[in-house]
Amino acid sequence: GGCDIVLEMAAGGELKAALEEAMAAAKPEEDINARLAKLVKSSKVVLFMKGDRGEPRCGFSRKVVEALNDTGVEYSTFDILQDEDVRQGLKTFSNWPTYPQLYAGGELLGGCDIVLEMAAGGELKAALEEAMAAAKPEEDINARLAKLVKSSKVVLFMKGDRGEPRCGFSRKVVEALNGTGVEYSTFD
Repeated sequence: GGCDIVLEMAAGGELKAALEEAMAAAKPEEDINARLAKLVKSSKVVLFMKGDRGEPRCGFSRKVVEALNDTGVEYSTFDILQDEDVRQGLKTFSNWPTYPQLYAGGELLGGCDIVLEMAAGGELKAALEEAMAAAKPEEDINARLAKLVKSSKVVLFMKGDRGEPRCGFSRKVVEALNGTGVEYSTFD
């Protein structure tokens, strides 16, 4: 919460217990969306499919593998049959209900029909190369924030740091947190 909530909890003697409860409940596992964001960028071109490039387990996946092989572009595959969380989560993440799904430069290029249409029109290789070139090498803001939030069990986003708060609200929250004895980090 914000300054008022933290100070009210501190005054009522509830802050330390609330922090400890939140830390105990924190999942050490990575959020599925953060995991998917990493997976789609794990290679310049990634095909999420049933099976793998050496042994596709459905006709649609086989056709996309053949189209990708014809481009000569390097790509990796992810077998969605081996990870139900990814299989279900990627449908929501991409807003694309079917497999295979082809990502280039961290962005969804399309499914089987789109990939085959691009291949038939001689556009697939150029589209892959364009998407890879446009990919941002730096991490996006959501990934950066997720990393910051998970960097410590308790993180205080404030003006200044715990040794030198730069506003009254930050100073009050630092004092309240220091009073709990709970370890925390800060971000200016």
